[in-house]
Amino acid sequence: MRVLVLTNLYPPHHYGGYELLCRDTVAAWRTRGHDAVVMCSDHRVSGRSDGDEPDVERTLRFYWRDHELLRPSPLGRLALERSNRKEWTRTLDRVRPDVVSVWNYGMFGFPLLAEVVARRIPLVLVVGDLWPCWGPGFDPWTSMFVRSPHRRVIGRIVERVTGIATRFPDLGAHAVALPASEWLRMRIARDSPFTFARMTVVPHGFDTVDFPIVDPRNETDETFGWQLLLPGRLDERKGWRTAIRALVDLPEASLTLAGGGDEREIAAVGAVAAESGVADRVHHVVLDRPEMAARYRAADVVVFPSEWDEPFGIVGLEAMACATPVVATGTGGSSEYLHHESNCLLFPPGDPHALAASVRRLAGDASLRHRLVEAGQSTARALTADTTVRELEAWHAKAITASSL
Repeated sequence: MRVLVLTNLYPPHHYGGYELLCRDTVAAWRTRGHDAVVMCSDHRVSGRSDGDEPDVERTLRFYWRDHELLRPSPLGRLALERSNRKEWTRTLDRVRPDVVSVWNYGMFGFPLLAEVVARRIPLVLVVGDLWPCWGPGFDPWTSMFVRSPHRRVIGRIVERVTGIATRFPDLGAHAVALPASEWLRMRIARDSPFTFARMTVVPHGFDTVDFPIVDPRNETDETFGWQLLLPGRLDERKGWRTAIRALVDLPEASLTLAGGGDEREIAAVGAVAAESGVADRVHHVVLDRPEMAARYRAADVVVFPSEWDEPFGIVGLEAMACATPVVATGTGGSSEYLHHESNCLLFPPGDPHALAASVRRLAGDASLRHRLVEAGQSTARALTADTTVRELEAWHAKAITASSL
């Protein structure tokens, strides 16, 4: 099959595991004999060279720069959408895809998807966050034309003159939606303006090449070294403040934050650590994914202290593959694989004392650590990226078949 992948961020210019799974899936599809072209934004992450594989086009513009949402003037929005329409239609005409696979779509305007629907190309949404809920309300372009009958009339005129859609496409009838968790599926069904006739959960697995499932007998030590690891992009919603403040109750422990973030977030980490009196025990590193497995294995505990509803979250799965105990909040979709007293310990979001108590409990109970790690291995084996890739491949093929009936 010929697949055109649409996403706003694509490695190496990315910030999280969702984008890495997209790249892994594209690579796997190509290995399986499919043609896959990727089209994404022109955003660049400072300090990273493109390093692109073939057929990756970074020509689209979106309403986001350097962790800030953009609200350009109406003329600025027109210029952005005109540029995107030119690049998008050119690529659609060249690739002639059997199916369009949409991944990280937030901060794009909806005219891109409207063009796919207008051409009746099969459309699959691999949904890793709530953009089908908040995206329509954010879209700076389409929102100018849908808020009143008067504006809708103006929108029709603009659409005829420019060729740029000013109405939301009927994604519910046209697209297959594949949310990463049951939590996401329920939220989309409840809160999205699109009513999807076809929506099925496909969990997002972790990469077993960079995170091979290790033998826990070789990795689990009777000693406890008080090394805590918090992987992932620096985002206040991820609970890093709680993790730092937990160190006040854990004078033996040190914490490594392993993930990128903007300069303000990095500065805030230092400020909170200093304010809490633990600055000498908080470390921040930015590592590529192949370097992370060794960090997981060297840690005594991986903390996953999210304070927002995680759409799914694969940090816990990577830790389980590396035979490291997990202490987490289990918010949102992550609750579907994180089970208290079975494969992890859960604590209430935003409670540094409870986090510290869970870590101290693990430190004092080697049998508990062994039990959580063994159960975590079973969880990891069931949720690998290989399984995700196969399921996504099947759903994209089904979408193509259904369109031909």
